[in-house]
Amino acid sequence: MLADGPFRERLCAIRASLGATEAGRTAIAWLPESSWHMTLFDGVLLNEERAEYWPGGLPRGPDRAEVTLNHMRAAIRQHPIPKPPYRMRTTCLGGFETGGFGIRFEEADTAERRRLRAWRDAIAAAAGLSHRPGHRTYVFHLTLGYMIAWPDQAAAEAFDRAAARELASPLPPPDFLPGRLCVFADMTRFDPVDA
Repeated sequence: MLADGPFRERLCAIRASLGATEAGRTAIAWLPESSWHMTLFDGVLLNEERAEYWPGGLPRGPDRAEVTLNHMRAAIRQHPIPKPPYRMRTTCLGGFETGGFGIRFEEADTAERRRLRAWRDAIAAAAGLSHRPGHRTYVFHLTLGYMIAWPDQAAAEAFDRAAARELASPLPPPDFLPGRLCVFADMTRFDPVDA
């Protein structure tokens, strides 16, 4: 989850500024600030049952929520979640292929990239998810909201100008709380559970 501090304060200001535009009011469903986070690894997704997204040999029966939670707990016991700080820098404020809108990050240096990517590879192997599409190309990000409608061209251009103004000055480095294993029903709430 995102920690309190200068980055969060700036993100709140960006959210308020963009939310005040016509497109921000009508085309984006903004997520609550309490849900702001950067995913280190997205684990087993219960609503994604295609074979390429599911750990081999893991059952998909009626108790699959508990089975998958225990599966991820076992993987994390083998490869504990890295400790913060997660040294990241902002690369972009914009839309994602998933329909989300938010901040993209990259690791601040080669050492941090090696540290986080090595852990992602280890936890993916332990969870049987190394084969998942996008594992190697995953981009760290923080989602602020999701597109729910297409704005007209004038509203979209005004929104883009507002976003460009917000990024005219660099954002402070993000500050995150220690990573936790979480469960969620939707993107508005993430409940930590013991690993």
